[in-house]
Amino acid sequence: MLISLEQQIGERIPLVTEIEWNEKIIKGNSCSVAKIFGFTVNNGHVTRLSLYQEYLAYLIEEDSNIEENYGGPPPLLTSLPDIISNLNSLTSLYLDTHLLTTLPESIGKLGSLQTLFLSNNRISSLPESIGQLKSLATLSLENNKLTSLPDSIGELKSLKVLKLQNNMLASLPESIGELSSLIELLTCMNKLSFLPESIGSLKKLQSLELEYNQLKSLPQSINGLQALKTLMLQGNQLSSLPDSMSQLSSLTGLYLDHNKLSLLPGWIGELESLRQLNLGKNQLSSLPDTIGKLEKLDQLHLEGNPLSALTSAIGNLYCLKELWLRGTILTTLPDAIGRLRWLKDLQISSEKLVSLPDSIGNLKALTKLSVSGKMLSSVPNSIGDLKSLKTLILENSQVTSLPESIGNLRELDELLLNDNQLTSLPKSIMTLAWLRDLKLNGNKFDAFPLAVKTWFKELEAHGCRITYDPE
Repeated sequence: MLISLEQQIGERIPLVTEIEWNEKIIKGNSCSVAKIFGFTVNNGHVTRLSLYQEYLAYLIEEDSNIEENYGGPPPLLTSLPDIISNLNSLTSLYLDTHLLTTLPESIGKLGSLQTLFLSNNRISSLPESIGQLKSLATLSLENNKLTSLPDSIGELKSLKVLKLQNNMLASLPESIGELSSLIELLTCMNKLSFLPESIGSLKKLQSLELEYNQLKSLPQSINGLQALKTLMLQGNQLSSLPDSMSQLSSLTGLYLDHNKLSLLPGWIGELESLRQLNLGKNQLSSLPDTIGKLEKLDQLHLEGNPLSALTSAIGNLYCLKELWLRGTILTTLPDAIGRLRWLKDLQISSEKLVSLPDSIGNLKALTKLSVSGKMLSSVPNSIGDLKSLKTLILENSQVTSLPESIGNLRELDELLLNDNQLTSLPKSIMTLAWLRDLKLNGNKFDAFPLAVKTWFKELEAHGCRITYDPE
């Protein structure tokens, strides 16, 4: 189904009188045309044209008579006519979710265009004329079938945002480094195996998203990205990081999950602005002491690594709020863990975990503690000092008893104790009157005392979910 626009469309909206929709000529005034196709008119000139399916679907939802009045459901564009070039006042063009496979060379004549949305199409290539869009600030091409970009892409000197997610790009052209205004480059879920050296020339780049590609290394020139704040590299094949990354002084978020890193370089401590460091699902067996220099870090993810010990320098991360250590081979935590006074979320699971340090009770801000260890048989009495704790998970372990101090956790609303070796509960636990979720299944209880059963009924009356094995 095609949409044909009169040649005068680029001049004045009242001249638009015919739209071919669903093989049916619909004649109407400029207002009806504007309603269906999302025109914005300034001083009689078309400055915005919205033909994306989500917009049209929204209109149908708002006006159930549109399909009846205008000849059927919203059409899907398979191509753009050359006539599009007559829209010389156009600043925004939205063509998301159609069946476009290419763009006409005439697209380059839209000299006023600042925003071009083409996501969710079938575009496999861009015309060289794309480089003529000197005013373009945002180019959205995610979810297409692009295998390459034209060299002329580097001529888009006003471009600030380039979205290329979920295409089939195997490389980026060297000219990408000429995008002197670029702030965001989003290229996740492509087939990139390397980055051009010119990437380091993007002096204004603040966000670089490269997750789920096939990158095995990064260029040394990456140190040129002095404005970079977010670097997303998860889901690649990186086994090492270039030393030049130590110069990324503005970096606040570094995401390296699901790679092949076996060593975290000592220079990591030089990234003093870092707030989020995600290293989950790598091959790290240790951390350098220099990690303790990251005094602004508030999130550290290390799950799924063969970590056998945690450096005591971890205690210097005074701003840390989230520490994930699931799927490691840690036997315990260092006493220095107790210095993390702002820590809110601590999660650890290890088949070799045998103990928790008493200093864990110093984590006064902790709201979630999740512990699992097949060799863990007890928890320290100091756990009762965690007065802010709302979620306590002690599951899949060998814990035989709980300390009476657990009754001090009056803020607790989730207590999961399933799959341990518990034979009884401390009396103090019955002071926890506001639990919403209590799991006791998979333990060694013979029968619960009457007082405990009464407590169960009181909890259930307040809406608590209680799970335990039948007696």
